[in-house]
Order: sequence, then structure tokens, then C-alpha cells
Amino acid sequence: MLHLAQAEPGRRTTGAELGFTVGDVDVIHQKAAAFDVTVLRAPHQGEWGRSAHYQDPDGNVVSLTNE
Repeated sequence: MLHLAQAEPGRRTTGAELGFTVGDVDVIHQKAAAFDVTVLRAPHQGEWGRSAHYQDPDGNVVSLTNE
């Protein structure tokens, strides 16, 4: 189980990076666009496979990589 919680009012969590392996980065990217997610790097082919990077409201990075 993974539990993520919002920072307390007036506090921010920064500098964290979470990575998830998903079935299809491009499909997830299209769904994320509907929620106006901050895209740091659109889906691209990299050393570890196809991946994308996003920023959460507190400035943390969330990366997705294809299985």
C-alpha cells in the first residue's frame, strides 16, 4: 500500500521524486492532460524506456515509465 497525504497548511514537501511503472505512458499522459497537470517532460524514449515527468502542487516530481 502506498499512502500519500497533502502537507499541513503552511508547509510544503519538496525535493521528493516518486516513480511508477505503468502499462502505457502515452495513455496516462493523455488522461493527465485533462486534469491540467504540470508537465516537466512529455513522454519520450530514454535510457530506461519510454517515460514522462510531472510536478505535483508542492513541487515534487512524479515520473512514469513503461513496463
